[in-house]
Amino acid sequence: MNLMDVLQKEWVSAPRDDEHRDKLLCKQVFAGLQDRNTGFDATSIVHFSPTDFATVIDRCERLGINMFGIEVFDGKHAQRAVNIRPERSKGLVWARRVLTPYLAHPNYTISATYDVRRATTPLTCSANKTPLEHFPLHRRAVPERVQ
Repeated sequence: MNLMDVLQKEWVSAPRDDEHRDKLLCKQVFAGLQDRNTGFDATSIVHFSPTDFATVIDRCERLGINMFGIEVFDGKHAQRAVNIRPERSKGLVWARRVLTPYLAHPNYTISATYDVRRATTPLTCSANKTPLEHFPLHRRAVPERVQ
């Protein structure tokens, strides 16, 4: 099976209920964390400090949520790295490896795309509806803004 077949299979099998996915992320993964997207990126893209992103990884592991990819930005909002989940990765060990060198840079921000298809927690929380940005494989979550 080639890469395009794998990506197409992932896209076709992805849930179509974006609202439920976003509710889960907002209420159970992003809750209590500060969104550091101050307008330098699309409003639907949530950015966290490296320390808060470590919490995001912990919560995602607990809930059975995986990540498709991670983007890292420096303190001047320049993109420093883009990391796509390795094809054979299990869990979020890869995400922790990506995060580790950035823990020493508190001014950096980190965003991710999330895969909730295998989440072990029921999707029962509520959130406001906000338009999503859709990408060919990756979908961005839209949490409530933390003030």
